[in-house]
Amino acid sequence: MILRQGTRAEGFFLIEEGRVAITSPHAEHEELGVPTAILGPGDYFGEITMLHEAAPKTDGARLAASVHAVEPCRLRVLRRTEMLTLIEVAPAIAAAISDRAVGRMVPAERASVTV
Repeated sequence: MILRQGTRAEGFFLIEEGRVAITSPHAEHEELGVPTAILGPGDYFGEITMLHEAAPKTDGARLAASVHAVEPCRLRVLRRTEMLTLIEVAPAIAAAISDRAVGRMVPAERASVTV
């Protein structure tokens, strides 16, 4: 496991090699994760927590999902303080990351709906 739901992400993770699964807890079996996305090279995660922490008057966001390596991975990590400085210096980066994060969340919410 790379990141566990409910904890704070201490960085913005860029996938250079390998794949990761983003999982949310199963309603009846919390220890079982329901995959909501598979990410690969060029994708990133941890951004939602970083953006939330960059917003004024927040007390620290917690991860909404867990991240597991599906295969061996090489990740680049931009630590929380570095990411917050980057967002402060270049707010357009935060807007672009936010737009992509919202785009990923919508399909994930649809996938988690039981009919």
